[in-house]
Amino acid sequence: MSYPVAFNSLEAHSSVYSSHSPIYINGNANFTNANGIMSGSGTSSDPYLISGWEIDASTDDGIIVRNTTQHFIIKGCNIHDGTILYNGIELLNCTNGRLENNICSNNRDNVYLQSSNDVVINNNTCAPNNEFGIFLADSSNNTISKNNCSEGGGITLDPSCNDCEITYNTCSDDTGYGIYIRLSNRNKIFNNICLRDGYPIALDACNNNSISNNTWSDTDYGLYVWGSKDCTITWNVCSLDPRTRTFSSNSTQYWDNQDFGIWLHGSTRTVISHNICKNNNYGIKVSESINNMIIDNNASNNNYGIVLDVSARVNTVGNNTCSYNGIGVLLQSVFDNIVEKNNCSMNNIFGISLIQFSNDNTFINNSFMNNQKFGISIESSCSHNSIWNNTFIGNNGAGNTFDSSHVQASDNGTGNHWNNSNGYGNTWSDWNPRTASPYIISGSAGSYDYFPFTNPQDNVSIVILIVILLVFIFLVSLIVLKKRKRRTEEPPSSDH
Repeated sequence: MSYPVAFNSLEAHSSVYSSHSPIYINGNANFTNANGIMSGSGTSSDPYLISGWEIDASTDDGIIVRNTTQHFIIKGCNIHDGTILYNGIELLNCTNGRLENNICSNNRDNVYLQSSNDVVINNNTCAPNNEFGIFLADSSNNTISKNNCSEGGGITLDPSCNDCEITYNTCSDDTGYGIYIRLSNRNKIFNNICLRDGYPIALDACNNNSISNNTWSDTDYGLYVWGSKDCTITWNVCSLDPRTRTFSSNSTQYWDNQDFGIWLHGSTRTVISHNICKNNNYGIKVSESINNMIIDNNASNNNYGIVLDVSARVNTVGNNTCSYNGIGVLLQSVFDNIVEKNNCSMNNIFGISLIQFSNDNTFINNSFMNNQKFGISIESSCSHNSIWNNTFIGNNGAGNTFDSSHVQASDNGTGNHWNNSNGYGNTWSDWNPRTASPYIISGSAGSYDYFPFTNPQDNVSIVILIVILLVFIFLVSLIVLKKRKRRTEEPPSSDH
């Protein structure tokens, strides 16, 4: 398997270093030559420069800067061997710092920020590390870009790190998280590469964060977002280890590989859109979450394409491609969701499956083509779902004529409706309009589609005819009213 080229954080590193003991700067007054300052006056145009030092951190933190407001740069240093005891670079209560082109290796945290704002961490190698490559706590308005944070703990913001940008970093072979953010808001995480991590990216109780254009592959799990609000998850590529996917004979159970592309749990008002989620157990999973949008994603080649699970409600699953999975879309113990305009075709079992008390959901304008079994399957515990204006072609081996052994949908539930009250049913490739009979749905419910179609355009044609009829009635009414008005305005004729 080929991966995107990692960002080269070594290209600008110095190849020649001068040895220096650990550096400790506390306050603006301690930016001195004795503390490793090479040049600068502390202004934005002439920052203090700490550069070119090799520091053995085995006895103390490599570089510590505390309680400063003046501008400074730590650049091109090599800080190493702090082991589990000491950090590579530590900033505490600082602003206006810049860390770039440094090599920090085998330290506790290679870069550590506490209560520090307006800091740029750019193009550093922070690998390997014993706890975290880069760790921020109570630090906001920071930029973390083009760093290599691999072989350890990746990048962590925890807690209260707001309005930060995490961009173009490589976080690979991290045992825990590639990027982990907790109790932090309005951060942007984009264009990062996470390979072979435990969790590539995780958000815990974070609001208004944006996760876009990231790539993760061959990780144990995928993106995990829980307890969060108003986030956007867009244009990511989520492809896990392409394992052999094995389906059991029970049509609703699979061998569980414990992995997912994207998992949204206990969250609300989040948009998941335009992501590619392939070769996972679950492509996209949403559980105990309310009022989210899962739209325009490609969730194919998974065990399950998209899953709504455990009290997920008032979510919209729309315009997704959920093909070549075991099951395209699975609803389990959920209610009041809308599933519309999805392509659920060529799946090994069902296009859509409802199990375990999934009630009061609506399925409209979806396409089901050539699924091995039913286009839609409804389990006995599920009730009062509405299925109309969908297209069923060639599912369960159906041909062009109805065959009771190859019915395209199954309903074992209670009170499910396969057409609406306005005369809209579903399109069935095997229904014969000459019979003028309902389409028989397989299963113990004894359900029917009372207003079936054979051509997806039939529904559109009826709508067009209704519109034309209404326009005609309106025009006739307008002409009649004009004639009446003209008569009332004519003066009465006088007798001579």
